[in-house]
Amino acid sequence: MEIKVTPSSRNSNHLGGVLVKDSSVHTWLQQIGFMGLSLTQVVAYPIPGKTPNSIWGCLLLCKDGKLPTAIGKNAFCQVFHNRIYLPENAEIRPKLSQEETERLFPRHLHFFHPETGWVELEEEVEWLDILDLPEPMLLPTERPAKGVSVPDQIKSAQIVEPSPEDVLQKLEQEIFPQTEPLRDKPLNLLEKAKLSLLSLLFKKEPQNSNSSAEVASTPASWIEKLAGLFTANGTQVVDKLQLDFDELSRRNQSEVDKLLDLFQKNLEEALKYSIPLDMNNSGRSSQEGLFKFSKLWGELSLGSGNTIHASGGRGSTLASDQFQRLQAQYTQAANDLIEQKQYHKAAFVYMKLLRNEYMAAQTLEKGAHFAEAAAIYLKIKAKEKAAECYEKGGMINQAIELHKELNNIEKIGDLYARINNIPEAHRYYGKVITVYKGYGQYVKASLVYRNKIGDTSQAQALLLDGWRSEKDPVNCLNNYFANIKDPKVLLSEIESVYTQNTNSKNREAFLQVIKQSYNKHPEIAENIKDIAYEIIAVQLIGNPAIASELNAFNKKDKNLTKDILKYKLSRKSLK
Repeated sequence: MEIKVTPSSRNSNHLGGVLVKDSSVHTWLQQIGFMGLSLTQVVAYPIPGKTPNSIWGCLLLCKDGKLPTAIGKNAFCQVFHNRIYLPENAEIRPKLSQEETERLFPRHLHFFHPETGWVELEEEVEWLDILDLPEPMLLPTERPAKGVSVPDQIKSAQIVEPSPEDVLQKLEQEIFPQTEPLRDKPLNLLEKAKLSLLSLLFKKEPQNSNSSAEVASTPASWIEKLAGLFTANGTQVVDKLQLDFDELSRRNQSEVDKLLDLFQKNLEEALKYSIPLDMNNSGRSSQEGLFKFSKLWGELSLGSGNTIHASGGRGSTLASDQFQRLQAQYTQAANDLIEQKQYHKAAFVYMKLLRNEYMAAQTLEKGAHFAEAAAIYLKIKAKEKAAECYEKGGMINQAIELHKELNNIEKIGDLYARINNIPEAHRYYGKVITVYKGYGQYVKASLVYRNKIGDTSQAQALLLDGWRSEKDPVNCLNNYFANIKDPKVLLSEIESVYTQNTNSKNREAFLQVIKQSYNKHPEIAENIKDIAYEIIAVQLIGNPAIASELNAFNKKDKNLTKDILKYKLSRKSLK
């Protein structure tokens, strides 16, 4: 057969390779790089030239069969039956079948060159044989520091707060108490004499029924007439005298009244001048209090602050009614501040003025200031409340440490589970289970296994152990059977416990337990009834009263009750 390759106006076969026309291996490598290929992606076959021992170029085949789209100055070639490679715009005549192609070209690939004719592609280009690669350089290496890996998921989050001492110190540093005397000067002898004289001319009247401190002065009726006799501007004279009287009266006012008066005008400013009270009633006196009305607090802090005791000035005392009035005013101020959600200021009133640290902590807890509340609870030794605040505020490690001091081992396990420290959680749950077992509380121990450790098999084993060891046996077995949802499995367990773990002492207790399963599972009710009849029959000899249990398994049999009564009477007569 004569095979010819003739020109064609189109490609009759699909494209399968790239022709690089150059005898230089260096050029081949450049073209491979220009086309975006690597040496590991291509197979190259050299194509001989016209003269002996010469090279025309090379044929590049892509291992994955995907040719590059941009090939530059190079040319595509066709592939025929995966055996023959032809230049573009050429075809084979006659048309060969697949079998004919494999028979005529059995061993290697073939390429038809328009100038040199057919070429058998026997050997690939071995790049390692023709390339002079440089010797690898051994560069010094340094191991980088261990980096921080980003977790795939957040398993727990905690808030880390400073120590309680640091929390209280921070509160003190934020708002330092400053002492600032009131600018009012005490009345001198002349002013006191003037006040005494003016008190004859004017009188004080309450402005409203709700305040004893707010008063208004009114002139006596005859003073205006007298002033009119001596001057044409009598009214102005009276007004001036009245202003002097009011000012002198205010300056001569009791220090407690001044403070209460300031509360009505400016609550926050009044708190800065307020004096601490002793809730144990120390510092009271029947005498008038003589504390100095001065600014005791620069701002409202919960720090150590002023150390004035139950009365105003250091060592001074308050009259009983003054103590009660101040106490009521402070309490009202704290309530008002809480309504305004100013929890820190309300806590200041409770802790520094009313000397009630528990209420201060409770107020901060209500305002969700859990770290500060916990610090105060710890100060007054209320560790349970402090641990509760730490837990609410997400400060789990602090809560755990307190519960360890309080020996709340189950709570410790819960908190470790909350921060996903499962080994520690299970360790403490194991201690809880040991404690419950020691007290014979097998049901509670099994609930820890089931609900907190997630081990249902151990929970069931513990309940069965409680039945066997007679530690709250009825409750244990009731829970054991109630946890089995498949009626067939339940029946198998009932039969197993009956045959292997019942005796003359606990058969009647077992009967009470299976009554529950009889009522809940009609699918296996008949089988349970058979076991119940067997137990009743065995126990009748020693306990005739057990015959009454037949009613639980025969509720529709109205004559059974009569028969049971007759049986009991007959047994009594035999005795």
